[in-house]
Amino acid sequence: MTSVIQCDEDELRSELGHLLLTYRDQAGNLRDLLEAERRALESPEVDALLSISESKSRCVEEMQVLETQRVDICNRGGVAADDQGMHNLFKFAGDGTRLDALWRETLDITRVCRDLNSINGAISRVRQEHMMAALAALSGHEHQPSLYGPAGREETRYEQRGIGQV
Repeated sequence: MTSVIQCDEDELRSELGHLLLTYRDQAGNLRDLLEAERRALESPEVDALLSISESKSRCVEEMQVLETQRVDICNRGGVAADDQGMHNLFKFAGDGTRLDALWRETLDITRVCRDLNSINGAISRVRQEHMMAALAALSGHEHQPSLYGPAGREETRYEQRGIGQV
């Protein structure tokens, strides 16, 4: 996409600066929530997980709004909403070094968030599997591997067996 920036430099610099600061701060909040989630996953406290999950959802929603605003600024500036487009906007705004540093920091934090989220998801899946196995043992059902049924949905099959029976 060719750069055809059609807005005032000062206005763009101010808008981008504010957006990137807010975006970086929200990404930092999400990182902190994901770290708290990790600690909560390692403890038996379910209420903390529920609270963190709600806060995390709100944070992600706010970040989605910020991303929509970022894409809108790129569109108004006539540049692609990719890394090169952002650099073109930074150059035009006349404060490229500062804005680029904020952008890089935001991207770095979001990469950490992606990694933390992946780790937390894995921990959560393992805990869920352990919980399902424990429930199956208590109810006298042996958990069998999940299979996909005709509708393409996962079907969990349990084998009826009393506790203490082989």
